[in-house]
Amino acid sequence: MVFSRCVVWFLALFLVLPWTSPSLAAETWPGELVYKESSPHSEHLKQYDLAQGAGGVVFTLREQDIIQEITSLPGGLTSRETYRNVKTGDFVEIVREPGHLAYSGTIKGRAQQKIEKVDDSPWYGSVLLLRNFVLSGQDKQIFHLTRAEETSLVTLEATRQGRETILVAGHPVEAVKIKMTLPGMKAWMWKSLYWFRASDGILVRSEGTRGPASPVYTVELMREAPAGDPALSQSVLPETRTP
Repeated sequence: MVFSRCVVWFLALFLVLPWTSPSLAAETWPGELVYKESSPHSEHLKQYDLAQGAGGVVFTLREQDIIQEITSLPGGLTSRETYRNVKTGDFVEIVREPGHLAYSGTIKGRAQQKIEKVDDSPWYGSVLLLRNFVLSGQDKQIFHLTRAEETSLVTLEATRQGRETILVAGHPVEAVKIKMTLPGMKAWMWKSLYWFRASDGILVRSEGTRGPASPVYTVELMREAPAGDPALSQSVLPETRTP
């Protein structure tokens, strides 16, 4: 089902920073974020390494055989995303240009070239970049997310659900709860829930299915390190575990 393929990754989908103001907090990132993704059948880690500079932030996600790189401009908007499967050799690059996204690369040995028109809604290469929306206090936001390995895009709506205290890695965290759906009349077809730390907008947890008859997948923040931490020189990713 096309719908299921479009939303399957959004759970993939996925801290201690001094709080000064929402705008400043949203431009200051840790050097590393590590999440555990769990389902009834398996679990594995997703490691984000973040490099921050005057031009924005580059997120490098390592997850099993996949390496993704997302370039975020100041303010959180994505300008470029790359996807590489080191096992199959697949590679896709997506670049935002005026009025459209440009896809290029190779999948299963076949060259990919595609132009997809988009409106002015934000493009986020990762749900981590909803941080600016969370800190803004706005109730809703329409945005685009891409599935690079399928050269596809879906438009979603994020709706603020309020604050609540949840346990993250065994510790209580005050979080802003966000519900993610398809926009408009299609909202009933799928939803996913995300919790962002109220103090700085960092994603700490998500829960949701991946289409009809799918089990619930949970993503939870397990480790973070500030930029410049010597421990960042070593990956913490273990082998995938299947219970």
